[in-house]
Amino acid sequence: MQRLRENRRRALYGVPARLFGRYLVRLLGLGHSVLVVRQGDQYWTGVRARVLACRMVPLV
Repeated sequence: MQRLRENRRRALYGVPARLFGRYLVRLLGLGHSVLVVRQGDQYWTGVRARVLACRMVPLV
């Protein structure tokens, strides 16, 4: 995972889209919840619109 620069939305970490499956399995296996956020094509006030796509939680 890549630590992101300081930003307005306070996002801390990001994963390259092509490696998403690998990181998802690893994070869920370690017991971490994962939020998937998609960014849209529209710009509102110079910032790309983002929306929560799904939330995944590990099975206990």
